[in-house]
Amino acid sequence: MDKIEEKIPVGVAIIDPVGIKAGMDQYDLNLARSLKSLSCKVNVYSNFSDEKSKSFIEEHFTFYLNNNFYRGIRLIFEFISALRKSKKAKLGVVILHVFHFSPLNYLFIILIKKFGFKLCLIVHDVESMIYSEGKLLLKSCSKMADCIVVHNTTTYTEMLNLLETVAKGKLHIIPHGKFVVEIEKEKREVAIEYYNLDASKHFLLFFGMIKKEKSLEVLLEAMSKLPENIHLIIAGRMRGISFDVYAKQIEESKLTERVHPIIRYITNEERHLLFGLSDLSILPYRRIYQSGVLLMAMSYGLPVVASDLPSNKEVINNSNGTLFRVGDASDLAFKVNSLIQNTAQREKIAANSMDYVNRNHDWDAIADSFFKLLIEIE
Repeated sequence: MDKIEEKIPVGVAIIDPVGIKAGMDQYDLNLARSLKSLSCKVNVYSNFSDEKSKSFIEEHFTFYLNNNFYRGIRLIFEFISALRKSKKAKLGVVILHVFHFSPLNYLFIILIKKFGFKLCLIVHDVESMIYSEGKLLLKSCSKMADCIVVHNTTTYTEMLNLLETVAKGKLHIIPHGKFVVEIEKEKREVAIEYYNLDASKHFLLFFGMIKKEKSLEVLLEAMSKLPENIHLIIAGRMRGISFDVYAKQIEESKLTERVHPIIRYITNEERHLLFGLSDLSILPYRRIYQSGVLLMAMSYGLPVVASDLPSNKEVINNSNGTLFRVGDASDLAFKVNSLIQNTAQREKIAANSMDYVNRNHDWDAIADSFFKLLIEIE
């Protein structure tokens, strides 16, 4: 009998305080469902519910948009509660998502190990760990982890450089899964009416957390070079910076009538509207190691125009998306305008995008990779 068939993990707890706040509900649910199909016992502890998955969802975290001291204290008690329930359920491995290594993450990992669990860390954003404090915490947390998962070769290489000997034997590449769009994209007319927009215009979408490294200013510069019938929707929350600098650029570039900012948390329902409304998804990032927004757009069949960073080039080829020179607003404007003028090309890219994620980011294949890894550490 195959070794994998002989030994099945006692059980897996996916503990995710962030959850729906960062769109991780899709990741948690799809990974859990696919692991369950492999006979794993899986419980999800997060801040969302799902009617189809009540059998394995355990809600333990309050959904807050704004963090403060009292929220942090409550979060610790909620985390301990999730660990206790996981222990009672006789689960042996905890999967924990990490976007940055903070003292709170460090405490969570200590608690996981104190409770006697094996720990699988999924690292989503290595960029925030390249500075001294983040690097120190990264090494300390990684020493306690039993395995560390990243989603692409770019991140893997950077993590090896950051962790040095600490990563030996622990670091693994498992792709990010596709976004399962359970309902079709909302009809364009519905979204146009909801946001009170002009149906005769074309719309570009800048979606997700807005921070300096994502170079929104390059996209705004490109907008000033594009025809007036091309509009831009900016949808997402700010992180580490104020929108004021972009608002000033919009005003000075006389783009006020063509740029539509929605600077706040975007619900899943609104996400369907925005991806259904838009002609292109634009990723003008100057530094990023992996992008959930990229896979999200491709999963929706929304053509992507992205900067030619190594992580984007791992995913985008000539048939499933378009790359422009990083930081080059003129090249971005040229690529966008060419696609807007060519409906057939956009439709071809959309079809190829969906085919790509279906073949390379299938949740069952991803869960199988996790399954084999969890058996090794359990």
